[in-house]
Amino acid sequence: MADLLDRGGHSLTEMPRAGQALAVGGVNASGQLQAAAIVFSASGATITTDQTNYAPGQTVVITGAGWKRGETVNMVLHEEPTTDPDRTLNLGRGQKGQFHERQLCRAT
Repeated sequence: MADLLDRGGHSLTEMPRAGQALAVGGVNASGQLQAAAIVFSASGATITTDQTNYAPGQTVVITGAGWKRGETVNMVLHEEPTTDPDRTLNLGRGQKGQFHERQLCRAT
């Protein structure tokens, strides 16, 4: 299962009526194409940012909602161009399953 989840540059299509999402394509951490697709169970949990693109030095505001109370959300921040390494965030949720995180965009 971990090999199927190791993908970037993929397409993710949510199928709300089925309560599922489909991940297709992309490449793994070794740069190999991911030929297999994977279907996930979807949830109402969300992660959004305040913008779709950031200039170096801007603050990225990441907001989440709909997570289980006390659940930890792990995410990887990847910037293009890849002048800095990816950053991993481990965010714990409050009683209402929400979070609000601010990160500095470092890419130049």
